[in-house]
Amino acid sequence: MKYYKLTVILLAFMVLAGCKKDSDVNITTFKITKEKIVADALSVRMEGEYDYAGKINSIEVKIGQNADLSDAENYRTIVNDKQFNVTITGLQPVVDYYYCYEIDYGASSTFLTNVKSFATEDFQLPIVKTGEVDGIQANTASGHGEVTTDGGGDQISVRGMCWSLSHNPTIGDFYVYAGTGLGTFDCVMSELQPDQTYYVRAFAGNSKGIAYGNEVSFTTAPVGSLPTVTIDDYSNVSATSFAVTATVSEQGASAVIVRGICWNTSPSPVMDNNHESCGEGIGSFSRTITNLATNTKYYVRAYAVNGHGVAYSNEVTITLESEMTVPTVVTKDVVSILDNMATGGGNVVEDGGSEVTERGICWSTSHNPTVDDMYLTSGSGMGVFSCQMTDLEQDVTYYVRAYAVNALGMAYGNEVSFVIPSKKH
Repeated sequence: MKYYKLTVILLAFMVLAGCKKDSDVNITTFKITKEKIVADALSVRMEGEYDYAGKINSIEVKIGQNADLSDAENYRTIVNDKQFNVTITGLQPVVDYYYCYEIDYGASSTFLTNVKSFATEDFQLPIVKTGEVDGIQANTASGHGEVTTDGGGDQISVRGMCWSLSHNPTIGDFYVYAGTGLGTFDCVMSELQPDQTYYVRAFAGNSKGIAYGNEVSFTTAPVGSLPTVTIDDYSNVSATSFAVTATVSEQGASAVIVRGICWNTSPSPVMDNNHESCGEGIGSFSRTITNLATNTKYYVRAYAVNGHGVAYSNEVTITLESEMTVPTVVTKDVVSILDNMATGGGNVVEDGGSEVTERGICWSTSHNPTVDDMYLTSGSGMGVFSCQMTDLEQDVTYYVRAYAVNALGMAYGNEVSFVIPSKKH
């Protein structure tokens, strides 16, 4: 019986000791100080310091839309030298949120601070900047803009440029769209009047409406002041290159100081995109554009620059082929077999995405002849060709293959064989 009473006394002491430890952290001994709550429409950043003499394992934020925190979720803060912070995302705009701090200090239960609240902001209009206009011609010009903020996490559903002959243009005037989202964008303004001053503003829209950037102005070139340039033709289209021929037929009001080719994967390329210069003055010029992406459509224009601005040509679209391969060539049967000669040939049926620069046949008395054996060339390009083999021996089996060469390498056709029979006396 004495042993039983002693056990009960010890258990009671342990329970009381535990309760005393749990009550070490309370509203008097633990305080949050220098608290800072910064909320926007979709997130909140919570930071501050705590005042407590003991050790803290963690501080978590319980946050929910119900005042009793019955719907709360916990977010662990980053604690460093009695300072803490946490950024909570995925919130809803214009909502009152309730929160408290849950302190784990190593006891059997945690300590909860008093419940407080904050409200998320509403979405705001975007912020957009208007860049300087360039590529100015008599009837077209290139505008540039940048959406720098989305209004607190809202989606940028529209952006572009608007312009007018009056100040403060809006989308009720002339405008052109340029996609969605944050970041920089470019637009080509067309159907402008020559020798006129236009006012331009970039714009961007979200669920709150349309916001406009700063206003810039430009003056279109007078009629006849710019050069006249046209693309005449394009050729040698391969997997990674093409060639363009163009002509500057009129210099305009002053001499052409530079001319060239510009290209892009979007319509209406300008010099700010990819370009290569090709001299100066009037007349025809050509340029082979290399190191391009395979299986891609490119928009191409020629340009010419004089003292009044840049003129662009008509636009052509060039679609590059798939990845380049060696040519495909077929060996034709040997014909016209005489005493010591015979005619062989082939057919280049595919150039592999690159110009065939050499083709011909090779032969040997062993299987699978190559150009290291006897061979003859027969021009270049695709199509059928033939070669006459001479100095052949009678009663000998010869093996023949056609070959073709492009920028990637050499390809051989199928093997055929023939024998020059000996003369019978």
